[in-house]
Amino acid sequence: MELCVLPQTGASDATWPIVIVVAAALIVTGGVLLRSGAARRRVLTGVGALAIVGALALGSVAAAPSAQADAGTRDCVTAPTAPAPTQPSEVAPSASELPPRPEPTIPEIVIVTPAAPTAAAQCGLAPAISIPTQEGVTYTEAQEGLTLTVTAAAQPGYVLAIGAPASWTFDLTPTPVAELPVELPERIVALPVPQEGPSEELRLIVFEPAVFDELAAEGVSYQLTTANAVIIPFTVYGPGDVQTTDSETIPWLATLAYDEAAQQLVLAIADGEAFQERADAAYAAVEARHPGAEVVQSGFPDLGLALDTIFEPGPGCAPEVSTVPIVVAPPV
Repeated sequence: MELCVLPQTGASDATWPIVIVVAAALIVTGGVLLRSGAARRRVLTGVGALAIVGALALGSVAAAPSAQADAGTRDCVTAPTAPAPTQPSEVAPSASELPPRPEPTIPEIVIVTPAAPTAAAQCGLAPAISIPTQEGVTYTEAQEGLTLTVTAAAQPGYVLAIGAPASWTFDLTPTPVAELPVELPERIVALPVPQEGPSEELRLIVFEPAVFDELAAEGVSYQLTTANAVIIPFTVYGPGDVQTTDSETIPWLATLAYDEAAQQLVLAIADGEAFQERADAAYAAVEARHPGAEVVQSGFPDLGLALDTIFEPGPGCAPEVSTVPIVVAPPV
């Protein structure tokens, strides 16, 4: 692209004096008119105009000469041409073609309530502390002397419920072990109360009832038991007065209780008549084993009676069971 610039041409040197003279004349004329009083008001406006024209004329002289185009000559300058914009190799995708911006993910916070640790007593030892296993909760332990403190804290992504217990204290003092407060005898002797004829209830007088009183005073539990069978002893007298022993075991059902007021043991037989029949059958069986001999029942049958005490020596200790046999002496 070419730009044609016209050369600047000012007035010739000969014309400059003429212009100056004309301007000065105009200024002088304006001044004369100002001095004339009669014409001052009428020509005030004209004087001002002449003064302005004169000033403009002088200003044009001092200014740079006006540019005039020479009709015969012109200089053309070629302006730099801006390079054509280059096309991108690939067309940028539109907003609708862009993949959706992923939504920011906010981590989910889970509220948890810590499960409480538990303490279990151990016989003669410190309590066993069980620490629960719970998702989202971490348990820490700190011990000072015999005091254990367990603290729960939330794992990342979890928060403990407001107001939920998060700390527990345990006493690790070993559990004391107590001894049975009653001294038990090796055996308890009882004597049958005489009675007439077969009976389904047998009463036994206790020789040393103090043991039952002490057990009741100390709050020690006890129970009276019977075996499921009765052992009947026999003495066999053979030829030449040779003595041998024999026995028979017969089943029975009976319960035993203690009458505190009478200080007697009460033995109740479930079926006394059936029991007597079994006893007679046992006697016949011994005679059959010893033909020609004399068979005699010796002593009182072993009824299988016993006193069982149940004592708990301390928290976490297994109950201790002590058994004292009750021996029934033959009646006098």
